[in-house]
Amino acid sequence: MKKTIDFFHLYLLLALFLLVLFFPLNLALFPFQKTITSFLFTPLVQWLNPHLFTHGYSLCEFSSDSQSHYTLALCCFLFALPFTWLLGSNQNKEKIYTFLKLVLCYYLAFNLAHYGFDKLVKGQFSLPEPNLLYSTFGSLDKDLLFWSVMGISPTYNYITGGLEIVAALLLIIPKTRSLGLMASLVMLVHIVILNISFDISVKLFSSTLVTLNLVLVWPQLKSMLAISLGKKVEALPSVKTEIFHSNFWHYFLKATFIGLGILEIIYPNYKSNTFNDDKVERPFLHGAYEIVEVYLINDSINTKPLNTNLDKRLFFHRDGYIIFEDSKGEMTSYKYQLTSSKNEFIASSLCVLNNQTYNYTLLPNKNLQLSTQQGLNTKVVYIAKPLLWQELPALKGGFHLTIEDRFR
Repeated sequence: MKKTIDFFHLYLLLALFLLVLFFPLNLALFPFQKTITSFLFTPLVQWLNPHLFTHGYSLCEFSSDSQSHYTLALCCFLFALPFTWLLGSNQNKEKIYTFLKLVLCYYLAFNLAHYGFDKLVKGQFSLPEPNLLYSTFGSLDKDLLFWSVMGISPTYNYITGGLEIVAALLLIIPKTRSLGLMASLVMLVHIVILNISFDISVKLFSSTLVTLNLVLVWPQLKSMLAISLGKKVEALPSVKTEIFHSNFWHYFLKATFIGLGILEIIYPNYKSNTFNDDKVERPFLHGAYEIVEVYLINDSINTKPLNTNLDKRLFFHRDGYIIFEDSKGEMTSYKYQLTSSKNEFIASSLCVLNNQTYNYTLLPNKNLQLSTQQGLNTKVVYIAKPLLWQELPALKGGFHLTIEDRFR
């Protein structure tokens, strides 16, 4: 029985180790990780996908929660079996156990610290874009609603981000590792529940982290269960840290891992100088505008007013999109790019191959004028008034200790 349990334990550690190696992450210092994963697994995954999924459409990349992502996870669990047979009888099996547990523990700490730091700099839950703030509540998907609501509360981000960083530090220090594993398990289970409840597309990755955490914390959980049942337990088991006989190599590798982890977390923000995403300067024209007038200009008719109810608002998104909202609240997005010509940009439809050139002018009253050619001799002109989206109630800070404070 013990041999079976040891075999299954080693198998889980190896499978999770392969997932750690090949689950694609957006790493600044190691961008080649995605390339290696794609090179090794793409042919096999593309062959397996039609046999595993009935849905005809499949993304040809290992993006989060895609069919290819799930197939990659299955491949890692399959490939772990022969490695388990090979290493199970190795005379250095204990050192292999220790090495795998330490790698997984540091990987867990890295992800907690990474997501924690992203929350502190408002990189994960950023301030909602103006088009989302003016959207009706029921028109947004659950995941977008959740993401937007989290983004309007810096306090929530600072507290949860700080707790994740504390848990990561507890995992790095051997004497506090057991406490860190239990703290991180509570956090990660909560995250998985959120991802499932709000249909957020990080279900597989967050579930993998929970599985990894459970495998590492299992001895402590068994001891805590025994304590709760009134049984005597001398001490909580700890994750071993000794791999090398030489302390030099032990501390050198530990310092290298921690140093690279900190650099990977901080470097992208240092490079872009963005340590508070809410205060990062937005692109030119970014914001929300109310369309107050639309008219035609052509050779035969100097000006002809059009029905302004067709388009109610327009928005310039920070990621380079211009979004038109009609009177029914439906929004149409176009990717836009400024040209070398003065006061001009080209908007491209996301659905059809159709480019439209717009000229823009900032009027003395701070209104925005957009004009675009419609036909050979006709122009459509939009006059739009900027909206003070930053002053919407959702973005107002403040804390009310009592109900009465809200009405003062």
